[in-house]
Amino acid sequence: MEQRYSYRVRTGTAIMMFVVSLGLGGLCGWALLNDWGIRLYGAGLEPEVARWFYLGLTVLAALILVLGILAVSAGRREVMITAHRIVLPVSEYSSRTVEIAPGEIRDISFGSYNGVHTATIRHVGGTVRLRSPHFASQQHFSDCVNWINSAWRAA
Repeated sequence: MEQRYSYRVRTGTAIMMFVVSLGLGGLCGWALLNDWGIRLYGAGLEPEVARWFYLGLTVLAALILVLGILAVSAGRREVMITAHRIVLPVSEYSSRTVEIAPGEIRDISFGSYNGVHTATIRHVGGTVRLRSPHFASQQHFSDCVNWINSAWRAA
């Protein structure tokens, strides 16, 4: 009863992360080089104070870029479920996997936000989150979580 499901960050998500990070970083870099202040509804920040705001946004852009690179470099991984072991990716941004026995699972919880469904699996060694957009389809996500839940209940 071995089940395998492909798990990877979609190309569109990775491209969007790159575009947003480079756009935000470029805009903030341009603002820093040209000493732009910030004016909004008559109130504003002078260029000396606005510089810190732009530096903060530049750091955020760099963080988004690094996460995008990590997500792409993680590549395609497999979620594998058998009666005696479950192999899951450690995170969205890591190529490492964790192997757990169904009996080591403490809890499985579900959440949903803006159409993205998340299964949080707490086990003896930590916590793993599976997100629906990283599966081939919503049905694959549901099937995978159902198989994990079945293996857990049977243990």
